Amino acid sequence: MIKGKSLVAFVLLVSSCTMGNFMGRLGPKGSPATSVGEAHALDDGKGVIEINTEGQAILPEAAEVKKFKEQCLSAATRLQTLTRVIKYPEREDCNFGVYPNIGPIANVNTAREISHARLDLPPGKICDLEMQSSSREHLQYDDFLILTLAGQIIFASNQDLLLNLQAQQSIYTWNFDRIVGQNITDFDEVPYCLGSIEKCRLPGSEEEGPFTLNLSSRDLAPVALALVGKSSADLDLIATGDDNDEDCYHSNLELKVTIRYLSP
Repeated sequence: MIKGKSLVAFVLLVSSCTMGNFMGRLGPKGSPATSVGEAHALDDGKGVIEINTEGQAILPEAAEVKKFKEQCLSAATRLQTLTRVIKYPEREDCNFGVYPNIGPIANVNTAREISHARLDLPPGKICDLEMQSSSREHLQYDDFLILTLAGQIIFASNQDLLLNLQAQQSIYTWNFDRIVGQNITDFDEVPYCLGSIEKCRLPGSEEEGPFTLNLSSRDLAPVALALVGKSSADLDLIATGDDNDEDCYHSNLELKVTIRYLSP
């Protein structure tokens, strides 16, 4: 379905005390700002959290997560800071009929294309993670857009995408096999944000406006703790579509990522 692309001044703030296989056509890449990781072909499984036989992330026990939150809170003034820049070149077109995508069907989630990126992580435990787009760029997308960290959904522009997914400790693992073929009942359904909708601001499918996300430790802590010991994590931008060449699209996006962490 052809929708008016939402123009989003993208700001993502994730606090925890808290590239792609580009299938389809890519546009030109912008120039890097600081320490930059380019989105590129990457699917080696090293940057995601291990999943169980049910397709859910294997997360730390609740008691361990609680202790980690307390550690971050007590060390809030002593955290170290690291900054990265991730660039996602523009991409467009769905590869309809190429697994796991199916053929085009109006008003059905039939395809997804992934802009993979890898975020280098510091040693120790991540407490705060802040992301903000370059002031020189705005984000456009069609039909829906999802951002995942280590395979876990941070936001989705339409919460109905999660209807067939099961949460563990309030964390949803991205799994398109459980989404493909699902009817789209409302292109203007509210977005999903890790934590709660009150913590997220995102324009509707035919509207324009900024995107913001502000999470507390109780939201991201299970994911952050599961990343301990990893040197990097996948930060994937996923665009979906139903039936036309305007789908599976997103514009250039440059993200400044600021990580605040506990030294080992």
